[in-house]
Amino acid sequence: MKTDPIMKAIKTALEEKKAEDIITIDVRDKTPLMDFHVICTAGNSRKMDAIKEEVEHQIILAGGKLHHIEGKPESGWILVDAFDIIVHIFSPEERDRIKLEDIFKPKRSKTI
Repeated sequence: MKTDPIMKAIKTALEEKKAEDIITIDVRDKTPLMDFHVICTAGNSRKMDAIKEEVEHQIILAGGKLHHIEGKPESGWILVDAFDIIVHIFSPEERDRIKLEDIFKPKRSKTI
């Protein structure tokens, strides 16, 4: 699947629904399972649901396909799996607790 139009569609959805603290992490050199993680924050559960709905809509409009969706706004974390791109929509509290972006930070090597 070509990720460029799908990434553009996701960016459009997140901007339209005013998602906050959006980051994109390129994981192509770390795993063969996906190309990108997109992480954002929504201030409340209604906004989380609205962002999820718009992400779904924009992916389909761009010709992409959805593998599955996990989580509910009440849980503080919704995951939208579009095969090569995974979108994580967090509440502020859950994003701070999970710290998903920290998983992808480069590890510092120890000097011996």
